[in-house]
Amino acid sequence: MVVKDPDLLGELGVPEPLVRALPVRGVAPGVTEDGPVPELPEAVRELHVRFHHGRG
Repeated sequence: MVVKDPDLLGELGVPEPLVRALPVRGVAPGVTEDGPVPELPEAVRELHVRFHHGRG
């Protein structure tokens, strides 16, 4: 799980992940990434809330 908002998981009471997230360029250096997409952060936040609080 990659969370761009470093405070989000703490706010939800979720422990830090055991595995470190890797940047796209570190895994696939030839791939072009596009973003961020302004419309997505609130939707992704709501998905995390639903997942971690069992409302999904």
